[in-house]
Amino acid sequence: MSMYRQLWLSIFASVLIALGASLFASLLNARAYVEAQLAMKNQDNATTLALALSQGNSDRGSLVLAATALFDEGGLRGPHRGDGAASGGRGRAAGEAVGRAVR
Repeated sequence: MSMYRQLWLSIFASVLIALGASLFASLLNARAYVEAQLAMKNQDNATTLALALSQGNSDRGSLVLAATALFDEGGLRGPHRGDGAASGGRGRAAGEAVGRAVR
């Protein structure tokens, strides 16, 4: 193999390695960003639910509605059934659990 071809092959290989490393670093950075955003969203959802539950002048229906809305949007997980499987209707089950807790 000529020196010219070896030079181009080494340049091509180094560009591929740099591209791969850059892609890997970008994916790690994006993953960390998404995890941070999800953590903030979960904290906001928990704070909203706690605020709704702490209001003394709220009736039971509005509390159940607030909890059901948070669980239905997928931000929080609902209670599990006794057999260990996750409940299918998360929002309804969560609203019923909040209703029992409010009583």
